[in-house]
Amino acid sequence: MEKEFIRKTEHSVTLNVTAGKIDSFRELEKTTGTVRVYENGLIGVAGCLGEPDEEKLTEQAKEALGFGIPYPCRPEGALELEKHQDEEIIPIPAFIPTMQAFLDRLGELCPRFALSHKIRLEDDRTEYRNSAGRRLVSTGRSISVELLAQDRGSGNLFDTFLVWGGDHFDADELLSYFKMQYDAFCTPADLAPGRYPVVAQAESLYGSFVQHFVGDLYAAGASLLSGKLGEKVFSDNLTIRDDMNPSTACGTCFFDAEGCVAEDCRPVFVKTAC
Repeated sequence: MEKEFIRKTEHSVTLNVTAGKIDSFRELEKTTGTVRVYENGLIGVAGCLGEPDEEKLTEQAKEALGFGIPYPCRPEGALELEKHQDEEIIPIPAFIPTMQAFLDRLGELCPRFALSHKIRLEDDRTEYRNSAGRRLVSTGRSISVELLAQDRGSGNLFDTFLVWGGDHFDADELLSYFKMQYDAFCTPADLAPGRYPVVAQAESLYGSFVQHFVGDLYAAGASLLSGKLGEKVFSDNLTIRDDMNPSTACGTCFFDAEGCVAEDCRPVFVKTAC
């Protein structure tokens, strides 16, 4: 019998922003545990919310083998690897006053905007090991600023948004970045009728696209790829990779739920034929 064990801890502090002021916060800490066992081409799974009792979960997973769920794959082989992002971004006690001071300065720089939504500080740790000798540990910290901006007097719910995420916080640098967007918003543009390229964040395009690779959606016929097995559906010049490399995707776990580690921590979904 082969076995996998996964323990994940997530800690986050989320600030709610209304009219440029922090009016509430939520602190969440969650630990989950999962055991998967494999025997005779079948899989059994057990999980829990809270600190895991590995022995108990293992017994539950063994019992779940009785459901007869087929699973043709085996756990990945021996590998020990850890990647850590341990540097503190903002101390928790200083998080609210630091971000309120930032919002006050942002409001002065962008007086036409009424700002609302969320600011989030996250700290995650994921541990994976299996009976084949694989042990992986990933820790990550990140901060995200997600502000909806209403042009005062426009009557709209919101007119644009100011979004940023990273593994460090430099108020001056971020204020300069948001001010550039504010100035662009406030500069009228006369556009003649015609066709123009659409500019979108890569994360938005990727988030909309990657869901169609989810196995259960494909099997249920809900994926755009459903029924196209064996057909060519992408350009020969297209390559799509997921960025799970902590050096370029802050707060990201570098391995997946089955302990797979891609080359350069960037697994390929679609590979160019060139």
